[in-house]
Amino acid sequence: MAHIIIMGAGLGGMPAAYEMRALLPGLASEVFSGVHGNPTNSQVSAGVAAYRAHRADCVIGFGGGAALDVAKAVALMASHPGDVLEYAWDHPQVRPIDREIPWFVALPTTAGTGSEVGRSSVVSDDVTHVKKIIFSPRLLARAVFADPELTLDLPPAITAATGMDALTHNVESYLSPEYHPLCDGIALEGVRIAARALPIAVADGLASVLAVLLIVAVGALLPNTLDWLFTGIVLTLLAAFIWMDWDKRRARGCRHRPPAPW
Repeated sequence: MAHIIIMGAGLGGMPAAYEMRALLPGLASEVFSGVHGNPTNSQVSAGVAAYRAHRADCVIGFGGGAALDVAKAVALMASHPGDVLEYAWDHPQVRPIDREIPWFVALPTTAGTGSEVGRSSVVSDDVTHVKKIIFSPRLLARAVFADPELTLDLPPAITAATGMDALTHNVESYLSPEYHPLCDGIALEGVRIAARALPIAVADGLASVLAVLLIVAVGALLPNTLDWLFTGIVLTLLAAFIWMDWDKRRARGCRHRPPAPW
């Protein structure tokens, strides 16, 4: 059995990467570490070329959201023709995702995107830089190993950034017009957990599955598309809005008022 490990460019030298490969004795593994920044169609093409050159039959995504999204897209294109962007849902001649794809296994090393439990991959056009969404239940990982210890080697800045991403997902889901009482409850609990745990995680050198499940259920809003600076500003304003908008939310069936954000 041969497999390819898709990871970010900065992850290859971290202890977790060596330890993970050491736990796979007897398996022919190849590493593709050409993921950097937002996933692009050129990164996916390079990953597919590496997959085929290694004659792999399994894709392991090891890293943050970008690495996992590229890994999904590589698995997709390993068994489908054409360009990966032709499978985006809004492509004028969108191609069907109608074939089985290789086994995809996810090992997230951050707690921000929740890509490991998502049914989509977001890939940017190299020329226009426009993000395109490829969606299919076939992109779901066959197995996910969400081991908190994989996050412990992250620099504090990345822990903080990915934690804010998870927090933002919860806020987005709470404010979505596609109301569902279960999602509101999970979103409020996610905000509470992140607010308490994130400072500790950043200080000690760890919080996202709930967040992405909410995004899958009710969709994302504006903050997730903004740059980090504007995300922080908007997130603060949205947190205040959640608290002040409580009476309207209560009419929709919520019973527990969240704490004031200040």
